[in-house]
Amino acid sequence: MNVCLLAWTTLLVVCLAGACLAQTDWAVVVARAGLEDEAIKVCLTDLTETARAHGLTLTTATDETRPATNAIVVGDATRKRVTSDLRRRGIIALAGVQSAQGYEIVTAADGETTTVVVAGGSVLGDVYGLYWLWDRIRVLKRVPTLKVKHQPDLETRYTRTQVKSKRT
Repeated sequence: MNVCLLAWTTLLVVCLAGACLAQTDWAVVVARAGLEDEAIKVCLTDLTETARAHGLTLTTATDETRPATNAIVVGDATRKRVTSDLRRRGIIALAGVQSAQGYEIVTAADGETTTVVVAGGSVLGDVYGLYWLWDRIRVLKRVPTLKVKHQPDLETRYTRTQVKSKRT
């Protein structure tokens, strides 16, 4: 009887803890210039729609200071003041990427809020990183805790350029 009661109590605590940790409100912090980039705009639309389908709320913020809510910060420390500040304060550690197409995603807790930094080697790397996060949200139905770094093995993977042979 006591073992059964202990098991049910443990299950209840785990479920309640999971519900408390399931954060649903997020701000996506993007530089104003990033909001003018068509790839970023399309990616943010995809992220927002997918998040909404899984009970998450994503709003876009352009402030250069970290919002008081959970945040997904887009941009590395050289292009984003919020990322630079988080790095300077020791809240996040970024190794950096060598490729413009590469990206690094790290998650850090800062008090009662969580920050996910998507730091690409360029805007293109940011977009690749956001779509990788988008895929994780689709699969896990929440914003996961991440520490990943991806870089392409080949910068140019395929071209559609025709090669014409010279015939004499």
